[in-house]
Amino acid sequence: MSQALLKRRLFIVSSLYPPHLGGVERYTASLARILSARCRVDVFCLNTENEADAVETDGVTVHYLPCLPLFSGRLPLPKIAALRRFSKLCAAIAPDAALIQTRLYPFNAFAVRELAKRGIPTLTVEHGTGYIDLGGRFFNAAWRGYEQFLSGFFRRARSEFYAVSAAGLSWLRALGFAGRGVLPNGVDPADFAFQRGPSRSEFGVASDDFLIVFAGRLLPEKGVLDLAEAVRAMSCGPVKLIYAGSGDAAVEERLRSLPETAFVGGLAHERWLRLLADCDVLCLPTRYPEGLPTVILEAGYLAVPVVASDAGGIVEVVRDGESGRIVESGDVAALARALTELRADETGRRRLGERLREIVQDGYTWDRIGAKAAEAIERAIAGSGPAAR
Repeated sequence: MSQALLKRRLFIVSSLYPPHLGGVERYTASLARILSARCRVDVFCLNTENEADAVETDGVTVHYLPCLPLFSGRLPLPKIAALRRFSKLCAAIAPDAALIQTRLYPFNAFAVRELAKRGIPTLTVEHGTGYIDLGGRFFNAAWRGYEQFLSGFFRRARSEFYAVSAAGLSWLRALGFAGRGVLPNGVDPADFAFQRGPSRSEFGVASDDFLIVFAGRLLPEKGVLDLAEAVRAMSCGPVKLIYAGSGDAAVEERLRSLPETAFVGGLAHERWLRLLADCDVLCLPTRYPEGLPTVILEAGYLAVPVVASDAGGIVEVVRDGESGRIVESGDVAALARALTELRADETGRRRLGERLREIVQDGYTWDRIGAKAAEAIERAIAGSGPAAR
């Protein structure tokens, strides 16, 4: 790879960032860490978790800006002080380029406009593959209007668009954006250097239980209720279902009443990977417009078979019958059948898991993705031209 980026200064803008939990947050932190070996990286995010104003971590300077953490921090609104501070740091640092994570936040829209005013080239990464279904015509129409309004800032700024999956590129085309390519989600092989061993006993799971795990937000649109119903419909042997994550309190209360279900909440990353490595199947029957979920790539790296829906970019790595099982979202009977068949076929589970591992190792590790991102940033800088800089 070209060494030109080594002397660059890069801004990464992501309204949500760890310790806030979520897929975009983990993607952004991983990308920032891998790019910090190639250039100086400053991350700008909103302070939903009461962090210090600026934190140095993994070679990255993270600026936590003041906000109103609306909707439990999932849709934070920047305070005026945050906008002023970002503008001031833009002027003081004058980055060579900026990478923005999604169109869907007011702070990101402000940032892309501010960067464009200063002639700083921007790349925007699309993490979705469709409109979010909020459960009613009025709310869905309001959300679409909100998305279209924010998208206007990115069009006027002439930001270059990338997506985390081919499905994301198709979604960008539907919105009228010309996507430049895919910068997929990934895993870091260093995260899997832990000492493996039995972890089931920590969670009350017997060695002969067929262990199914789900990781993510406990929301109806993530398929958690469908999964619980499918597990109850399984008729073969002892089965245990573990949910790792948190979410809607009413959903949690409903799921807690099921005897075969356990909750472990948000786990430290290594502890989560140890649990994942010791399970029989990862299941993600989501109806959400997913980009490319990290948990599926982690399962693949560990050769754990996956049963999932065909949402978003999932089918780009989980190919039905080859590297996992795909069922239509909302089809509880099909989900129960797929899980029951895998319960009875240990050899088939091993084959699916090993093929998924090959796919993940070949194209979804952060060293490869970081190199692709660095090349995209260099192209954006070169294409901005002297007049724009």
